[in-house]
Amino acid sequence: MQIKKLKYKNILVEGGSKTISELINNKYIDILQFMIAPILIGSGINSLNLKEISNLNKAIRPKHNFYELENEIIVNLFLKS
Repeated sequence: MQIKKLKYKNILVEGGSKTISELINNKYIDILQFMIAPILIGSGINSLNLKEISNLNKAIRPKHNFYELENEIIVNLFLKS
């Protein structure tokens, strides 16, 4: 990926399932931040589509924190800590 060659310290990426999943699968993300809102939309595109694992010992279990913002929750997952 060409982003590494740019040598930026911080990059904000906004994207959908395909973009975020590819960045996680290739270990390009340090912090994943997302919002949980109290709304049920129904069927649609999966939020993540990660590489398959053979058992839960291989699951990603990042450090995390969360904040309430009115009716929503902001979640931070620290993927490289």
